[in-house]
Amino acid sequence: MFDSHPRSVKLLLYVLVALALLRVVGFVVTFGEESLQMDFSAFYTAGEALNAGLSPYRNPITATPVIWDGVDLFQHSRFLYPPLVATLFQPVALVPSHVAKYLWMIVSLVALFASLHLVLRLFGAGGNGVVTGLTALVSLTFHPLLTFLERGQIDSITLLLVTLGITLMSRKRRSGVAGILIALATLLKLHTLLVVPYLVLRKQWRVLAGYAAGAVLIVVLSLVFCGPRALQQYVTVEFPRISRFGEWGTDDMRVDPAIVESLQPGEGLTVKDGRVYPREYFRFVSNASLVRLPVMRRIQSLLSSVGFPSPQTAASVIVFGAFLGVLAVLQWSGALAPSGTPQHEFVYWQLVLVIIIMSAPLTWVMNTVWLLTLLPFTIGGLFASHPLAKRISLVLISVGLLVAAVADHYAFPLLLPPAVLGSIGRDKYVLVELLVAAGLVLWLLQVRSNVPIRHERPPSTSR
Repeated sequence: MFDSHPRSVKLLLYVLVALALLRVVGFVVTFGEESLQMDFSAFYTAGEALNAGLSPYRNPITATPVIWDGVDLFQHSRFLYPPLVATLFQPVALVPSHVAKYLWMIVSLVALFASLHLVLRLFGAGGNGVVTGLTALVSLTFHPLLTFLERGQIDSITLLLVTLGITLMSRKRRSGVAGILIALATLLKLHTLLVVPYLVLRKQWRVLAGYAAGAVLIVVLSLVFCGPRALQQYVTVEFPRISRFGEWGTDDMRVDPAIVESLQPGEGLTVKDGRVYPREYFRFVSNASLVRLPVMRRIQSLLSSVGFPSPQTAASVIVFGAFLGVLAVLQWSGALAPSGTPQHEFVYWQLVLVIIIMSAPLTWVMNTVWLLTLLPFTIGGLFASHPLAKRISLVLISVGLLVAAVADHYAFPLLLPPAVLGSIGRDKYVLVELLVAAGLVLWLLQVRSNVPIRHERPPSTSR
């Protein structure tokens, strides 16, 4: 097709990208006007609480004037992050929430496409219009991107920090800086901490030193801006509660239902800063963690019955340990050893990221935007010549990404019949991650006979 109509194909691709971008812009406006964006609301409310001299970990629904995130039903807040993160949201909370929502979505999209730009450059595909265009098109039509924007999550900012760190590691440049960047990502998403065992496994000592320096920097900044008491309270009181209950809790932790009811203008509606919003704009398949599969739920029940204080965390350690053990055996046996080229190093660390999001107890569909940085590698690989095993690996990754990109049965109720829905649709993103992980392992298993990735450009359009 490229040989016969290269100009028309590229023009069609650019038109589709423009239409997809307009669609996303339309949803940005829709979510800004008609959705609470409950996750961003939790961040924003934590900043509001600090600005009012209150704890970001207490629900300030009884304060005067009322400060409420529009969702929280418990005496503790829905803010799950270290106190320094709440401090970062203090200036954000000085902006009216309606305006801050738009600014947050713009920053989030810029961070996402900055990550994609870094990866396109790493794979030498930045000047390839078709690879770049297809990467943009799939990213803009990726269904989890809408869930990410609707909730107002922070995953694209953590993705940018991690991608910067991995890119530096892959190029073997500024390894200490790479470690600091990954430490900063851990501040925003605690499960990024799970990269540390792989740094040890790969003997990335300089990166580990940078990570340790970044951790020390975070502690120092926390002491300076939050104070030792706030940090101690988080470590000894808030974090144990969060690791056990997340944003939920027991009945005795609930706020008086009458107070909540008095602030709700109607069924499914809530109020933030005087504006009425639906609590959620649309429903979606939410789980993206192996830890919440039914079999792991049963293991957690068993752990709880024998007295484990945080069975979900224990289940997460079990899942993560299993993946780490498999990769360690493959690496020590010589079957899995990246070639050392920047591209293959990047693929290895992408596999680690997929394992992390599968293993973390609080991985939701919004976190699957981390998979988008695989697009330049996967799409570009389809333009290159590879042995059969590598083509199979690219097919597995491609199928996984396409399944993730397709809207779920909440968006299209007839997408899957009920019999299939019960077994697959409910955990489609876990299936996606397993397919992608299998494809990446297969790619790396073949790396010893591999040559550096060279993307073939589509024929020139100048003829």
